[in-house]
Order: sequence, then C-alpha cells, then structure tokens
Amino acid sequence: MKRPFLYFNLLLTVILATHSSLASIAQEKVYLGVNQEVTEEKFAYYTQILLKDSGDARCLRITFGNGAVFFKGCTSNSIYEAGKNRKYIGLCKWYYKNGSLKQIASYNSIGELDGKATSYHENGNLNTTADYKNGVRTTKKMVFFTENGDQYTLFKEDFKTNANDWEVYNSELNEAYMEDGKFVLNSLSSRGTSRHITMPIKSASFELELEVSPPLSKNNAPIGGLIYNFGSWNYYFIIQDSYFSVGKVVDGEHQKSANLLSTFRIKPGEENVLKVKNEFDVCSYFISGELVHKTDPQKIKFDKVGMVVGGIGKANCNYLSLKETSSNGFAIPIAGVEDIKGSSSGFLISKQGYVITNHHAVDGATRLYVEFPAVKQSYLTRVILKDKATDLALLKIEASTYIQDQEVPYVLATSASDVGSEVFTLGYPFAFSGLGKEVKFTDSKISSKTGYDNDLSSYQTTIPIQPGSSGSPMFDDAGNVVGCMNAGIRSADNVSYSIKSNYIRTLTQSSSEPVVLPAENLLKDKNLTEKIKVLSKYICIVKVL
Repeated sequence: MKRPFLYFNLLLTVILATHSSLASIAQEKVYLGVNQEVTEEKFAYYTQILLKDSGDARCLRITFGNGAVFFKGCTSNSIYEAGKNRKYIGLCKWYYKNGSLKQIASYNSIGELDGKATSYHENGNLNTTADYKNGVRTTKKMVFFTENGDQYTLFKEDFKTNANDWEVYNSELNEAYMEDGKFVLNSLSSRGTSRHITMPIKSASFELELEVSPPLSKNNAPIGGLIYNFGSWNYYFIIQDSYFSVGKVVDGEHQKSANLLSTFRIKPGEENVLKVKNEFDVCSYFISGELVHKTDPQKIKFDKVGMVVGGIGKANCNYLSLKETSSNGFAIPIAGVEDIKGSSSGFLISKQGYVITNHHAVDGATRLYVEFPAVKQSYLTRVILKDKATDLALLKIEASTYIQDQEVPYVLATSASDVGSEVFTLGYPFAFSGLGKEVKFTDSKISSKTGYDNDLSSYQTTIPIQPGSSGSPMFDDAGNVVGCMNAGIRSADNVSYSIKSNYIRTLTQSSSEPVVLPAENLLKDKNLTEKIKVLSKYICIVKVL
C-alpha cells in the first residue's frame, strides 16, 4: 500500500521540478546593448525576456531600461543571437519609449517579410506601408508620410532580383542581363539598345535618379543614361565621354535642350549619378550632385522609365529610383511667404480645375498658384482669360497631380437675386498678414441690384471686404453662387460690390477651352454649418509670385 503513495510522491516531485525548470527557461533574461548586441547587465540598454520556447520559435518581450516595451514577437534564433542576425517569425511589433506603436510586420517561417509591413511616427501618424511576399516587396512604390501628414512615394530598383520584370535576353545586336546587383546593357551594334519598365509618374514634382557606369570606348563615342516619359523615345538625359545631352524626341524628331555640353563631373567608365528633378516651375538636371542644366517644367504623359546605350558599348546600371512628392496624395505645398507678392481669394467652378478670381488680383503676374488650405493642396495655375471690364479672371490648374473625382457641389445662379436677399461669402482676407489660412465666413444682405455708378454687372452688398478677400464667392442661402466679390469703398462703411454670376457664365463661354460648369446644387438640404464645411474645400487662396 505504501508503494503507490511513494510512486505518486516521486511523480509529483518530477512534475514540479520539470515545471520549475520550464518556468525558469520561460523567464530567462538576456541583456542587450544599444545596438541589440548581447552584453552585461551594467551595459544594458534593453532587457530581453523569453516568454515561450516551442523549439521552432522563441517568443520574446524586449523592454527599455525604464520598463516600457520595445518589442513583442517571436524569432527562430537562439535567445543569445541578437541584432542584425535575428530572424523574426509571425506577427512582430516594435514600440517607441512613449508607448506608441513604431512598426508592425508579418514574417514567414524562414524569417522573410510576408504580408503587410507598416511603420508610424512617434506622434502616432502613419510613416510608411508596403506589402511583401516571401521577402520580396510587391508594392513597387513605397508610400511615406511626414509627421504632419504630407505624402511622398519612393520606387527604388537595386537590381538584386528581377522582381520588376526587366526584359533580359541576348541577340546578335544586344544583350541585357543582371549580374552582381547590376543591370548590364551591352550594345553590340551602332544602333544601341534600351530597356524600360512601366512606372507611372503621377506627380508634377518628382526626382528620377540613375547610377550608371556609361560605356567607355574611343570608337563612335557611345552614350548611356536615362529615358523616361517613354513613348517612342520621349525625354532623355544622357552622358557621352565627358559631355551630357538633354532633350526629347517628338514624332521621331529630336528637340535638344542641351547638346553635348562639357562638364568635369562626368567620370567616363566610372559610376555617375544622373538626376532629373522636376518641380512646378523648373526642371533641373544634376550629375553626381552638381546642377548642370535647367529647363521649363515637364509634363509627363507616358508611364515608362528606363536606360539607354547608344553606339557599341556596355553600361552597368547600379540603381534606379523615382521619388514623387505630394500633400495628402495630390500636390505639393510650394513657395514660402517671402516669395508671395500678393494674394486674393478664388473658387472652383468646374471639376476640370477651372478657378474664378478677380482680374485686378492677377493682372501682370508672372507665376500663379492656388492653395486650398482646407484640404492642404497647392497647384501651379495659368490664366486662361481675363476681362478688365467686369474684373473677372478665369484660371486653370496646371498640375498633373490635380484630381477632383467629385462634382463641384454648387451652381452659378442664372437669375438675379432680390434686394434684401441673405447672402454670405467665404474667403481669405489678410491670409499672410495676421488672419491666417482658415477660411473666413461673412454674412450680410444685398443692398442694390446695381453696383458703383449704377453698374448693371454688379450687386451692392453690406459685406465687409479687405485685402485678400477679392475674388471670394458670394452664395445665397441655398448655396448657389450669385456673385464674385471684387471691390469696396474705403470712405463708406459696409459698402462693397460683387460681380453677378451671369457675367461669370459669359466669361467661361468666351474661353477657347470648353469649361463644364456644375449642373446641380448638392447643398440645398444642408444647414449653414454643414454648407460651410463642404464649401471650404472648393475655396482657394490665389498666390501671385
């Protein structure tokens, strides 16, 4: 009778000892230095705690010195293998010291990124996101966000694999292949060769960069460099011995901007970095960091980028990158306050990007931009039509990044408003002189159906008008545009004038470009507060530079 009892005690002792041993393993600590290398406790920046050891994976929690969590996840390595050699498994998370999530990523069973990888700024805003499959990024363009929410995308080809499907083959005329992290173009005839991939450029502000070792030969002086906006050879930036050329090919005809200009920045046969930086008002060309040429800004119509070799010779391409800058995915804030010579207000009248403002506000301007503060978008703009008699100007947004999927939610009224009608304006008075870039609301009444000196084209109103509010739309209580504010009388309080909407319609009909005006008022059923929230997205600051 005593043996079973002794056996039970012995078994219990073994179980407790085993459990104690496992618990000891599960709570084992390893101290890590600032670079996550294993170190002594006195030099520790992080403390690593083993939570679970399944044999295939070791699940860890790593904390900062203050006890805040730095990492949660699993690794296939030994707990003493840290730093760059660590192979993560499954879903892993990293944190800032303030507790905010820093990065979250998924890995497959052999430690390759597999799934979505997302990182965040310390303030909690999104930093970047991308998708991976078995260690290969399937998102061609990485999307990045600054701390304040502005966005840019980055594509970088390092030629380690052919994930982007470059055309490789060999023939009697040329060869194209990848070798040691380089894309090699070898032209075996005087006809030359080129390769390209589909890579749409969607922003008017972009940086295209290629590191290339151009052909080195004394025979026929072969060339090498960038081709982009590619449709039967469009834009090019090429180097040839110690010379460079910039231009484009239109319908088979070369239009040269720079033809064989000499520069000491080119290293024949060595690595050279060619960079094209396109902005709203200028396109700049760099060789190994030095500005060598400028042209007018480029308008991108095609969606291919690549490399070219001309003549007999071989070029090694080390990397190709494309960075596109945007604000909230659309456009780029441009020009500082010190560059602005004057400003007025304006408003969209078409989803095509047509804007109405005053003639006197833009007359004589060399460069114009419109900024929509409510949606953080800025665009280069050109004047389509001006009418001094009615003090109206029709502008057109020129940026290739302009996208307006929704219809403008208000219409231009076709009938005159009565005296005493309730009206209101939204505009940007003194936007750069103290009042800031939050849209300003003013409500009032129509005082007269005629303007100054009985001008039939204008209303007289009691709306105060200040510098910067010229060009503001005037709405009736239903949200229809009934006028465009343009003038006031300094010696008279609460006297201002607004050009009638029918004259805005007449101006658009005189344009050589067809302007499609909105046909439906989408604001009728909204209260005033809701109307203002919607309308603010379509009211802009017109900046004269």
